[in-house]
Amino acid sequence: MEFQTLPQREYKDRVFKAIFGRDTEESGRWRLELYNALNERDVDIFGKTLVKIPTPRFMVFYNGGKEQPDVAKFRLSDAFIKPDAGSEGGREFEWTATLVNINEGRNEALHKKCLSLYHYSSFVARIKRNLAAGMEKRAAVVEAVDFAVANNYLDGFFKRQKEDIIMFSMSEFDQEAYDRHRRREGYEEGREEGALQKAVEDAKRLLADGKYTAEEISGLLGIPVEAFAEPAPAPAP
Repeated sequence: MEFQTLPQREYKDRVFKAIFGRDTEESGRWRLELYNALNERDVDIFGKTLVKIPTPRFMVFYNGGKEQPDVAKFRLSDAFIKPDAGSEGGREFEWTATLVNINEGRNEALHKKCLSLYHYSSFVARIKRNLAAGMEKRAAVVEAVDFAVANNYLDGFFKRQKEDIIMFSMSEFDQEAYDRHRRREGYEEGREEGALQKAVEDAKRLLADGKYTAEEISGLLGIPVEAFAEPAPAPAP
């Protein structure tokens, strides 16, 4: 299962990607747990026999504020200027995305089957409740992280990565505010550059900490490696 964010949302979903999208044993374990929960099966990837897998699907995990059903299908053909009749009544081209609503209170059966997803969704929901209650943004994030640490969410992951998760969450909710402002006031040149510069600074700090590789940081923050890391020296002749 591969997790990607769309280019215009490249500063989103850092915590989700830090949990499910890294090239580590624990992230792979949580990713497999989510895969099995979505497909209602228990895949054994360590056996020697051929493992039959469900038909691949493109899935979008949604935790935004707009009301959405538990599961929804979005088809590219709905945006076609003219309907595609195709050959013999079939469409010649189609692309479908399956939206899975992972907000707290939605898809409860999925959350019960996948504890890692439940912990992530509960953490995000707590930040939203804190903000709705009038808490300042950093205080809202820190309180949610402390709650996750106190309740041993993700087997101590929130405790081990506390500062990084706070940074990721602050950036994510900053981007939400930026998106709303851009829709109201129109695109403002320079804001995007500022967001990119912030991401580069965060990437350099993470690289200096040594806990993530440059490639992992690139995937988490949605910026190319060359934007924050010096190129490897050429081998001596």
